[in-house]
Amino acid sequence: GQGALLGLLPEGRQNYVVAWGGPEDFRESVEAARGVVGDSLRPNTVSGGYSSSDGEVLFTGAFRTDVVPGRITVRTADGTFDAQMVRLPGDPGWGVYHLDAGRTDALSSDVVVTAYTPGGDVIDTLTMTSPRTP
Repeated sequence: GQGALLGLLPEGRQNYVVAWGGPEDFRESVEAARGVVGDSLRPNTVSGGYSSSDGEVLFTGAFRTDVVPGRITVRTADGTFDAQMVRLPGDPGWGVYHLDAGRTDALSSDVVVTAYTPGGDVIDTLTMTSPRTP
């Protein structure tokens, strides 16, 4: 979304990059991330973050779970939305999600990311505090 490039790296665990500066910035981000090794998330958890440019918001994060999530949702001031998930081939036990919220007021309240099992049970929930104060 928003011209961002997303890449998952097989080196390390939960190692991914999001770059907005085009192909050269993406290549540089990948090279910098190649040295990362080890787990960056506790088991059965999700991470989260966002970037905002000109009123458009892009949410990204990683998941490290025993079972591949059936879905990951992002709840904002505008509603609850299903994020898209990406994984490396095989069974790496992790992946990333992203949601292009577009031009929105999504950051006017806390944002809640929830990972669900294929059966609908909650694996983990992450609350990101709104950067905007009332």
